Amino acid sequence: MKLRKIEIHNYRKFKKSILTFDDNITLLAGANNSGKTSIIEILDQIINVPNTKFNVSDLPIELINDWINKSFPIFVSEFEKDSDTDTSVKNIISTMFAYTGS
Repeated sequence: MKLRKIEIHNYRKFKKSILTFDDNITLLAGANNSGKTSIIEILDQIINVPNTKFNVSDLPIELINDWINKSFPIFVSEFEKDSDTDTSVKNIISTMFAYTGS
């Protein structure tokens, strides 16, 4: 297997990045705190760890804040309806999936 290119979307510091690799050698260089370790870790997780699970901490903070700002009113409105918990959770999930386009 030869890795030629990876695209990283919404992982830590990378909102949308495309990295291409040379046939012989690729050098990964950058300033401190620029994401070099994040690239190595995501490659390791994808290649070496079956059933990789990512955490909310892997999302860029801007996306987390956006998600909270848009989802909080959904949670509040659902729990103000005084429905049973199962119905509220199902409604929240369906609304969130509709919101994210998943």
